[in-house]
Amino acid sequence: MKKEGQGPAEQRRAEEARLRLEQETLKQLAAAELARRRSELEEARHRTGVEARLLVEAEELARAEQESLQQEVERQRIEAEARRLAEEKQLEDARRRAVEERQQAAERARVLAAQEEQRLAGLESVKTQAEEVARRMAEQEQRITAEIFALINAEEEQRLRIEAEIKRRNELGSTLGRTSSES
Repeated sequence: MKKEGQGPAEQRRAEEARLRLEQETLKQLAAAELARRRSELEEARHRTGVEARLLVEAEELARAEQESLQQEVERQRIEAEARRLAEEKQLEDARRRAVEERQQAAERARVLAAQEEQRLAGLESVKTQAEEVARRMAEQEQRITAEIFALINAEEEQRLRIEAEIKRRNELGSTLGRTSSES
């Protein structure tokens, strides 16, 4: 841009001054832009630092929650295992008691069966003895009955003989009485 009334040297100086001014303005703009970008960068670094801290804290919190969850799961697993072991022990105790009770019941049944067998053997012996006594008593009763009948028969025979003897004596006495009355 040429101004009227200026020589080429002045124009050049004016152009250089304008260029310097422009360059200074550009430097200032560049410095301001650089400062703004540094500020943004610093702010971004600060935000990144904050975000990094928040991320680290979140990771630590997540890790703590994970550990807490794992501890809770482990605690529940241990409790479940303890309950399972306790239930197994109770079941084993119940089975052992059932076996003992079955053995005791079998032993009691064996003892009762042996006692019952002895009682039945004793009753059988008593029955055999009673049958023997009854048989002997029946035989004795038959002998006594036979003796009574024999005595009754002998008594009847004796009575008949006595009666016959009396009758004979009476007849003989009558015959003698007639004979002596006739003589």
